[in-house]
Amino acid sequence: MKQSILNQFNNKIVFSLFTVLILYSCKKNEHNKNNKNTNSIKYIALNQGANLSKERQEKAFGKWKLTNIIYYDHIRDTSSKIKVNENVTVNEQGVCNHEDVIIANKYNTIGTYTFKNLDTLSTTYYIFKIGDSTMMMKSPLLFRIVNGKKTKDRARAEIYFIKQDIK
Repeated sequence: MKQSILNQFNNKIVFSLFTVLILYSCKKNEHNKNNKNTNSIKYIALNQGANLSKERQEKAFGKWKLTNIIYYDHIRDTSSKIKVNENVTVNEQGVCNHEDVIIANKYNTIGTYTFKNLDTLSTTYYIFKIGDSTMMMKSPLLFRIVNGKKTKDRARAEIYFIKQDIK
């Protein structure tokens, strides 16, 4: 009788220790899960552009020199400038380079474009400012998404053009 009680007691101790070890390993794995490396960083935009009036269309469409792109990071308060210097033609359907190869397609409205190989943001740009000799396209405010979760980081990009055929 004493041996059966002793066996039951030993079995309960072994079972309890086994359960504690399982719980400890689960907790440890959960802790390691939070320390994983970042797998994906994306930027998404809320505003997808604006429609151009007829006056602004007349000013915007034509031959331009794409001079540079500036990326702004609002949280770190930094900017990066990339010089491009490529002759382009802006029209209603898109933006073409000097070889008449389309480098940007129209996106939903006139004056809003999605560039194919300009950057890795995969966002739209809309014509923001048009002067007699300069034009600026701007991306909407971009929200940074890390591993599927929205962060507080914000960014934007601007593309600058200089008029080619000034009269």
